[in-house]
Amino acid sequence: MVLNFEEAVEFLRGVPLPCWLLFSFIVFGAHVGHVGGVQDFNIYRMQHFDLHGTHHGSRSAVINMEAKGEAATNLGRKCVVLRWPDLSIERFKGVVERGAGAIVILLPKDWNEVGASVLEVWSGARGEGRASGHTVDKLFCVPFVKGWRELETSLLQEEIPIPVYLAWEDEAFEGIYDQLTSAAQADLNSSAVGELISLFMGQGYQFITSDPEPEVVKDPQVVSLVGKLKGQGLESHHLPSIAVVAHYDAMGLATSLSNGIDSNGSGVVALLELAKLFSRLYRDTQQRPKYNLLFVLTGAGKLNYFGTKHLLDEQQEDTDSSLVGVDYALCLDSLAADNSQLYLHVSKPPKEGSKAFQLLEALNQSAGVQNFTVGLVHRKIRLGGDALAWEHECFSLKHIPAATLSHFQSHLDQRRSSMFVDRFHVSVNVLSKSIKTIAEALARHIFNLSLVDQDGTAELFVGDNSLDADYISSLMRSLSSQPRSPQLLLNGNPLLAFLEQTLAKYSHELTKHVHQPDKTDPEFVLYSVPTTTLQTYRVKPAIFDLFLALSILAYAGVWYLLVLLYPKYSLYVPALKKVKSA
Repeated sequence: MVLNFEEAVEFLRGVPLPCWLLFSFIVFGAHVGHVGGVQDFNIYRMQHFDLHGTHHGSRSAVINMEAKGEAATNLGRKCVVLRWPDLSIERFKGVVERGAGAIVILLPKDWNEVGASVLEVWSGARGEGRASGHTVDKLFCVPFVKGWRELETSLLQEEIPIPVYLAWEDEAFEGIYDQLTSAAQADLNSSAVGELISLFMGQGYQFITSDPEPEVVKDPQVVSLVGKLKGQGLESHHLPSIAVVAHYDAMGLATSLSNGIDSNGSGVVALLELAKLFSRLYRDTQQRPKYNLLFVLTGAGKLNYFGTKHLLDEQQEDTDSSLVGVDYALCLDSLAADNSQLYLHVSKPPKEGSKAFQLLEALNQSAGVQNFTVGLVHRKIRLGGDALAWEHECFSLKHIPAATLSHFQSHLDQRRSSMFVDRFHVSVNVLSKSIKTIAEALARHIFNLSLVDQDGTAELFVGDNSLDADYISSLMRSLSSQPRSPQLLLNGNPLLAFLEQTLAKYSHELTKHVHQPDKTDPEFVLYSVPTTTLQTYRVKPAIFDLFLALSILAYAGVWYLLVLLYPKYSLYVPALKKVKSA
């Protein structure tokens, strides 16, 4: 059936006003909103933890807002995209103070091999004569990485109320950054009319994260492992012991980017290789020295050595424990630097003639054979502060002689807690020499070889007993390929299972210790959401959506009024026709 015009009008007049409004919103929804495809990016949340009641890092995680460049006039409730090489702590704080709702920082894909032309753009530097091809000379690149570490250290000390994420800069994200930057600059240079046109006709990006706000990790379980090689004797627990200690976690600006290839991946690798080497010497029960060797892997070292402190507290309450009566504890921290200098950090210089002094002498002798020098650094423990400088201080506070061996001269060196590992200064060969230096020194001490080899040139770990360079390299690759922030290395983590299995393989017995922070006054608090996905949408400005919605409503309203009032005006049409015909 076909309706004539009058019947159609009558039908439309019968449509209630709410239906007209619903029709308008359907048309509105079909024409506004996202005008571009969705792009997904992996982003990495900034560290978020509390230590001794002090808040560190980004306190929020959810992003659902429009993205802007730093130069935009209005950053209120906007997500600002920044480049790390352009950033300084002053600029970062300035963006936060201008009301930014979130910050996404773009990281160079490989900060050790940044193109010279890119560095010129990022830093204003000139690389003539320093760069060739797509890589930058070592002397040119290192200062930039050092500056980035200084910024990283500053940010880790801040409490930031808004979400802060890091992302790798690829071609797609670089394109978004360039468009946001160009739009911000255009707004600054445009006239009032240009700003009005841009307000209605411009295009932007909407950033959205899918994960909820972070939650407190309930009852975090920190794991420490103690492997024991028993010395000669029926009652080995009465024998003197030496403990080799290393913490296995790492720290950096982003939870999921803290791989710690040097600090303290190298310390863990050294400990496992030492356990492997000495397990061979301890195979023959008749040839074993009258010393126990303990290999201790501790957790939450970057959280003021939580695992070490609680392990010692637990062990001292048990008179039969492995760590009771330890003669000396040698802590390993960062041993893979590309230099020939090691430092032995102590809280109290060893007295001449003591076992600690004899171990230090053995260390110096074996270091000389490997063309190393070992410097002694004395630093008293500051009892008034919450933070400890080195891991050996946990033992010193329990009156156990201890030291930390590291290539860092100062505990304040920013490379100890940085995700910006300078690959130029990390060497598997240097780590192997460090391990051999430690192994020969320990062997000289526990076998008392100084009586027969006073010049210290004899070596035990040669031939079939030599170090396994392939194994060391494989362990370094494995540890550096996965993040090891304390939030990730809690009980049940696959890496901990691997470390436990490996240490058990080279020990006569292995004990696993699990500790939790105090419930009423926790030493630290950890939070969830280390990694998420950022969805970016190409959109028109919100004011454009409002303008278009009002236009469509006005259009539908005009049609509604025409249909509603048509019968009244249609009465005049025949009369007008008669007047014209007359």
